[in-house]
Amino acid sequence: MRVKSLAVLVTCLVLSSVARADDTKAGTLATKPIAAAAEVVAVLNDGTDTITLTATGDIATKLDELAKKGAKVSVTGTVNGKTMAVTGVMETADPKAENKDDGKKKKKGEKGEKKKKKAEKNNN
Repeated sequence: MRVKSLAVLVTCLVLSSVARADDTKAGTLATKPIAAAAEVVAVLNDGTDTITLTATGDIATKLDELAKKGAKVSVTGTVNGKTMAVTGVMETADPKAENKDDGKKKKKGEKGEKKKKKAEKNNN
């Protein structure tokens, strides 16, 4: 009985390690190095580590396009060492870009209105 229980336990442990859930990583994409293997599509820099990304089909095309513009992304896939087989990619918003001013100058009237209100307040 103990041998059967031990065999079932070992089998469960082996199967659970093989059937891992996908990992998600976020960072900045870069184009693959010239010397990289053919299956490498792009490289993800998450601020502390660099992960080589592989993919096929539409996902590979999307990764390549996003890597060319250095996009911030979140990728999902199976990690094996320093390589990730990507099964999904999503471009994420750049927090710095969201906080930037839209580059429009204030209208002259806006500044003048503030001065008028201040002057009225001082006159009262």
